[in-house]
Amino acid sequence: MSQINIHLPDDLLLFVQKTADRETRTVAGQVRHFVAEAARKAGGGNGAALEPWPPPLPTVTRKNLPEIKLQLAEWSEERDALAKRETKVGFGSLMPDEQTRLGQLRNWIATLQVRVDQLEGRPPSEPRRPAPPDLRGKSHV
Repeated sequence: MSQINIHLPDDLLLFVQKTADRETRTVAGQVRHFVAEAARKAGGGNGAALEPWPPPLPTVTRKNLPEIKLQLAEWSEERDALAKRETKVGFGSLMPDEQTRLGQLRNWIATLQVRVDQLEGRPPSEPRRPAPPDLRGKSHV
């Protein structure tokens, strides 16, 4: 591990000292923590890049259709359980991370289900809002 000297203005040094005290670190440890967090957020901490977020959805093909349908069934089960709890108030209601997960599941299921329906030659499972009249094109009478 290499050592470096860092020269900070008094106000920044005071900030680092107070943060280090609050988080029970040394000043040097706090500076390492700040640098490590910045590297992690940039995708380069300890040689490990951050995974893409949100994770990319799989491409639906005839080859992987059974796996996609199985994944959709699992996600639908999880979505339904969360949606059932969504309306509760107080104990048993959704935590913020569960609300985020529910929204994510709804989007993923809707997107992949449309692709599955298209591949199987069915009309979309969920009705979509029609386009505004000016975007529908001219009707030929």
